[in-house]
Amino acid sequence: MVQPTPSQVSVSQQSDGRIVGVGEWFWMILVSAIPVVGLIMALVWAFGNDGSTTKSNFYKAALLWAVIAIVLSIIISIIAAVVGVALWNVPRSGSM
Repeated sequence: MVQPTPSQVSVSQQSDGRIVGVGEWFWMILVSAIPVVGLIMALVWAFGNDGSTTKSNFYKAALLWAVIAIVLSIIISIIAAVVGVALWNVPRSGSM
């Protein structure tokens, strides 16, 4: 039997010896779409020891993107509130 050379082996095979299949990705993404359960499972898959480095790295990146989105949303909300308050306090013409 011919063994693949190291350059022919994918990253997921090199890291943990198993490939995450399409069916497993399908169910993981479906579970991730459920609001509270998805967050809990993303944390488990990101930081748990289930044996798949590929899955762990994917969910670490997904959680990082979620944190970035939350921080940007907070910053934009603060800016919108400041602008809204500033515009609310602008004197209006014709009012006494």
